[in-house]
Amino acid sequence: MKKQTLSAWLLAGAAFFGFSGWAQAQPMMGGDHGGAAMQRMATELGLSADQQAQCKALHEREHAAMKANMAQHKAWAEKEHAAWAAPQLDEKQLETLRQEEVQWFDAMSKQRLAHDLAMAKILTPEQRAKMQSLKAEHMHHHGDMSKEMPKD
Repeated sequence: MKKQTLSAWLLAGAAFFGFSGWAQAQPMMGGDHGGAAMQRMATELGLSADQQAQCKALHEREHAAMKANMAQHKAWAEKEHAAWAAPQLDEKQLETLRQEEVQWFDAMSKQRLAHDLAMAKILTPEQRAKMQSLKAEHMHHHGDMSKEMPKD
């Protein structure tokens, strides 16, 4: 796989498994770790005070877990960079790194599912439907990442 294609897949994977969905997309860019986006979500979904407290606790747990996962991925990326920069390519090492990357994506996927299930248990069916509508609107507004994928 070409390095450019791998980078595009990594970017798409990061977007797909993004920090924890619609409510947390902007805090990753900013520094409040969810304040404004969480408040907007609470208002748009009509969350009760109890639901807001549960969402905040869930968000804080998710933020800590994502921070650890990103540190792990950074260490992996440094090893991958060194492997490709080596004077002699070690195919076995590169295959091991590929397998580690697959495991990392799998762990991120499982973490995302656990978060989404926990969030769904906090919301009413009507709020879940509204959240899905807001996510679709967000994706439409920000564009579809698959359109940006290189075609081999």
